[in-house]
Amino acid sequence: MRKVDVVCCLALAPLLGWAQPALLVEHASTYPAAAGGAAAVQLTLANVSPNPVVLQGVSTTVGPAQVRQHQLQAGVQQLVRVPTLTVPAQSRVRLLPGATEVYIGPLNQPLVAGQEFPLLLILPSTTQAVRVQVRGHE
Repeated sequence: MRKVDVVCCLALAPLLGWAQPALLVEHASTYPAAAGGAAAVQLTLANVSPNPVVLQGVSTTVGPAQVRQHQLQAGVQQLVRVPTLTVPAQSRVRLLPGATEVYIGPLNQPLVAGQEFPLLLILPSTTQAVRVQVRGHE
């Protein structure tokens, strides 16, 4: 199915009585990592609704998770927790390692190339499950 078809179906979903996800999630992935280590998930959050959507947190079975942002403070690179992340109406927000990212750590199991694991997006009135693909190093 083409992206245009998906967006059109989602726009019609409320009229047809279908449930519509709060956010479309694209390209959710990370790289292999050892148990006890950390991982950064990259993904794109697409909001096709006419209202902003607020991400209030994330959760996963592979370790403690939170949205973090890299910031330069007093000449030192710091990872700072982002308590909420707003995805503006009809917009996309890209989360990337080294910028604003989903940080998981310490991992309670190794992440192996080819594996998938669940990531739960915590929103104001619901949660949304996402599958994260562990990719091989390229």
